[in-house]
Amino acid sequence: EAFEWAHTPEERTRLWAARHKAYLSGLAMHPGCKSVTTDACVPISRLADIINASVDEADASGLPYFIVGHVGDGNFHIAYLVQDGDAAQRATAEQLSQQMVRRAIEMEGTCTGEHGIGLHKMGFLVEEAGEDGVDLMRRLKHALDPKNIMNPGKIFSWGRVEDRPSPLARGRRRPRRAGSGAPGARRPAGADRRRTCVRAARGRVRPAGQPA
Repeated sequence: EAFEWAHTPEERTRLWAARHKAYLSGLAMHPGCKSVTTDACVPISRLADIINASVDEADASGLPYFIVGHVGDGNFHIAYLVQDGDAAQRATAEQLSQQMVRRAIEMEGTCTGEHGIGLHKMGFLVEEAGEDGVDLMRRLKHALDPKNIMNPGKIFSWGRVEDRPSPLARGRRRPRRAGSGAPGARRPAGADRRRTCVRAARGRVRPAGQPA
């Protein structure tokens, strides 16, 4: 059987324990190595294709690696193991990672299924969603976080909204309507009396001439 099914809580716990320890177990295969880890997600129908292609590239590179994932949703992780301080191995791992992520996008998948965009995949987000799609995300960011204090510098750059920034991002207020208290505005007839009656209804003052 290719799958091991868990039917009891104890069996599920044992399988989850293996999943949680997979990363450290992978590092233990080559003591002293660091990992360059990435993830991608593709339609289930393309999962075997992308894993096989990524395995072929990793084998050809000579770098040790391991693959884990929750593949039921098409998401998997590959960790390339490199010697600490070896710039050549690091560059090879980064190249393999980029090739794998770009392949996922070509297969109508996404550049990340779990790890997120962060810094490393900002360019891939543009490839996947397009400049206009990313700019729409940026405009929402400007509107909801005009001071750029929430996770600044991640996912996409702060620029490219200067052509028409949102009023909220620039701190503008809506223009006041005539009669709403703007300087020099003329109040409609009866406005003062209506305001006095409203205050009276709230228990603050009584209209002039009303007995106590």
